[in-house]
Amino acid sequence: MGYVLVFDRVANAISKAHPDLGRGFALQGVLVEPNLYLSFSRNYPGIEHIVSQFDQGLAKVRTSGEYARIEARWR
Repeated sequence: MGYVLVFDRVANAISKAHPDLGRGFALQGVLVEPNLYLSFSRNYPGIEHIVSQFDQGLAKVRTSGEYARIEARWR
């Protein structure tokens, strides 16, 4: 096989589960950098408080370095 398009996490999982197959993978480039979005309904009761709690929690995990550790674990 010449080339195959695969998510890096899928390739990593295959490499771990089947090292013989994983040796054949070589990153050639990045096609897409996906973004993740979270949305909330403005009509949900108490949403301002929920969004505030989410923002505060996200700020804490970023400041502590936990966000970077989680992100690194999934790369």
